[in-house]
Amino acid sequence: MKKILVWLSGGVDSAVAAYLLKEQWYEVVAGFMKNYVDEENPNCSTYKDASEAIKVAKFLWIEILSFDLRQEYEDKIIKYIYDWYQKWITPNPDILCNTLIKFDVFLDKAIEAGFDWIATGHYARVEKASLIKGGDPQNCGSEGFNYQHCIPYNSSLISRAKDLRKNMTKAERKLWYDFLRNLDIKVLRQQPINEFIVDFYIASKKLVIEIDWETHRKDEEINYDKKRTNILESLWLHVIRFTNDEVYNNFEGVCNEINDVINKIPPTPLNKGDCLYKLLRWVDYNKDQTYFLSWLNQYQLSKSLFPIGWMTKPEVRELAKKAWLPNAERPDSQWLCFVWKVPMRTFLKKRLPTKKWDIVLMDWTKVWEHDWAYFFTIWQSRGLDINKKAYVVKIDVQKNLVYVSYDKYEPELVTKHIEVKDWHWIWQKYELPLECSTKIRYRQEPNSSKMETKDWKIFFSYDQDQRWVAKWQSVVAYLWDECLGWGIIE
Repeated sequence: MKKILVWLSGGVDSAVAAYLLKEQWYEVVAGFMKNYVDEENPNCSTYKDASEAIKVAKFLWIEILSFDLRQEYEDKIIKYIYDWYQKWITPNPDILCNTLIKFDVFLDKAIEAGFDWIATGHYARVEKASLIKGGDPQNCGSEGFNYQHCIPYNSSLISRAKDLRKNMTKAERKLWYDFLRNLDIKVLRQQPINEFIVDFYIASKKLVIEIDWETHRKDEEINYDKKRTNILESLWLHVIRFTNDEVYNNFEGVCNEINDVINKIPPTPLNKGDCLYKLLRWVDYNKDQTYFLSWLNQYQLSKSLFPIGWMTKPEVRELAKKAWLPNAERPDSQWLCFVWKVPMRTFLKKRLPTKKWDIVLMDWTKVWEHDWAYFFTIWQSRGLDINKKAYVVKIDVQKNLVYVSYDKYEPELVTKHIEVKDWHWIWQKYELPLECSTKIRYRQEPNSSKMETKDWKIFFSYDQDQRWVAKWQSVVAYLWDECLGWGIIE
């Protein structure tokens, strides 16, 4: 029987997740994380949440474990948040919390304790994509997922591949007999993948090794190599190329380079066939949380279950009532994952000094004062204490000035182009340019955009104006329901 550690937050969503898994006859254990406790704040909900989680566990007759992660939270989240604010950077604590705590520290502790997966009440879906020979998705398991084929193995090229295997070039033979076949990991020769037959394929490393006749110099040769490499990389494969001359004249260097690449690539963490994992939007778009999960990687998704991913919020509530769950009527939390019921500014003032100075309009007209510039973020409208609706347009931390405008269409708050750094693909590296949609805020509906790359950076362009784009905030891209990845606005 598979063993699952369910994160019980005290809310109704995680309670329903635990209930559903128990109904499917998994061995379910609850886990509660104590991440942040403010003894001075009567609204700190950690103890109340723990009490609610215990009630649910007792009602479901499942064991509950407590994880004191306050030190990890301090090191990975809180110090990071304070540091960023001091540098005039507004971080996204919910993305950090999910990536660095719930699906990192909590997941590691679950695996160390012998659990097969963790499960949460997040509003998202995970879908497995088969990359195994023959493409039978059943070989990926059947833990309540919907499957979609993504099969690079091309059976129509099997005959051609066999012929090439029998008639390898001299350079391929040398590399195979003198090096590759003697490795400790399995290497396949002449494998049909997608529309190509690759020379050598190391499945456990998702590594393709190609041997070219010579260095290609003609435009059509260069373009073909680029297309071939891009398609293979879009299947999450690593590709390295050598020429015949390199194999003959620098054999030791070629072998060392292959060894270096193999050692740098971690082994695939997936242990149920050869599969990849997609992150999909929740069926109830109003509360979809893929925006906060967009930093997750393949290992984290392979070990995570979202049991309520195919239910709408009203259905979750209705099931909780029908099952008589003790927290069925508990309201949803509207607070940041680590601050609880404390305004962000109050939280920051615990450790950051204050220094009053001016809030000014774009023409330098003083309209009010503030406690310190780094308490604000671009497009912020709340907390300004101005007797007229205003929006933060610029922040000058060195001069401690906050610039605002009464016009929400202020030109400096509007753009049709966004530059992104540190882009993270969740599973598939798509060929660019790509027509997709993006969100720059959690509550925003995805907007149509074009994703391009230039000088190793990612750019998004839009037909419609994008308002309130803040530096260092997150851009999350989607292709229909699929969450493609995440990056930081420059």
